Amino acid sequence: MLKRWIRIGLVGLAVLSVAVVTGLSVPAGITITQEGFLSMSSNVALAVGNPPSSEFTERSYSPGNPEIYEYYNTGDDGAWAVYGATWQAQTFTPTTAHKITSVKLKLYRLGSPGTITVSIRATDVDGHPTDADLCSGTTDGNTLGGSPGEWREITLGDGYNLTQDIKYAIVVRAPSGTTTNYLGWRKVNTGTYAGGWLEKSTNSGSTWSSAFSAQDFMFEDWGEEIAAEPEISNTPDSKDFGVVAESATPETGLTFFTVTNNSSGAVSITIQGTDMTGTGTDWDLSDDGSAGTDIYGLKAGLEGGDYTIVVKEAAAYNTLKAGLAKDGTQKWGLKIYIPTTITTTMDEKTGTVTLTATLD
Repeated sequence: MLKRWIRIGLVGLAVLSVAVVTGLSVPAGITITQEGFLSMSSNVALAVGNPPSSEFTERSYSPGNPEIYEYYNTGDDGAWAVYGATWQAQTFTPTTAHKITSVKLKLYRLGSPGTITVSIRATDVDGHPTDADLCSGTTDGNTLGGSPGEWREITLGDGYNLTQDIKYAIVVRAPSGTTTNYLGWRKVNTGTYAGGWLEKSTNSGSTWSSAFSAQDFMFEDWGEEIAAEPEISNTPDSKDFGVVAESATPETGLTFFTVTNNSSGAVSITIQGTDMTGTGTDWDLSDDGSAGTDIYGLKAGLEGGDYTIVVKEAAAYNTLKAGLAKDGTQKWGLKIYIPTTITTTMDEKTGTVTLTATLD
């Protein structure tokens, strides 16, 4: 009876292209005969990682159609000047994670303040603006009207993904402005915005003062919903393979792994395989589950069912599980159909199986 050693690394979670296979010595490996199949058991290492953004399926939302999130836009009864080293800021705290793409501020000019730069920055433990700009944009301050001001939208480049319940700052400066050519940012002297307050710097943002924390600037935070990302996990992280006799009748209903949907909604999971590589001649993975000379087949199955899902290397991957609900689980297993003719003997092979999740 001709026997072969083989290892398979499984990658759980949407697309991680490199398998991590550890902890398997040849004596503890898998003994397989020609025409047999492999049911899951014997040290298969499962790796978990995040997919590249190109693999995400966006849930239904409307990029390019921003909506308002955080704001304080009524009751203004004063203003602070912005010029030179005198910068102003309004801190705010998103109650919903989103991508900020622009802000609208109630502004006016005295003289010619020049280019106005508006940016989003993180805040430190004391709630002061800190570090570099997360995103920024500019507007021509010389095109503004006079007091009491107008609402001006400033687009913030590519924008930035804001995290829920984390405080940020809208920072405004007019570097070429002076005491007689400045930007006025409208404010309310007794503000009621709960997510932040007015901040002031007189040294170009090196230090900030919250001495005016009872006040709030007029601002609106505009942005887009962040597309959700799929997240799945696969357990266990290892399993022993058993020995399958030559031409054995495939068993059905065997389950060895459990995939769990940790995403915000239902997902569909596709499955992909790779060629087997190692000592001696490589085994190519067939696209139809059949075996040939140095060609092996791979099929997957769900709990209680037959192994009819062909695992292939081609770009059009087959579906392992459609519509797996949020927090749902699915048990599954594999069968490997060994090449009908193997041109080298007693060689060890390694391959990869990748699960890719997309949001429904």
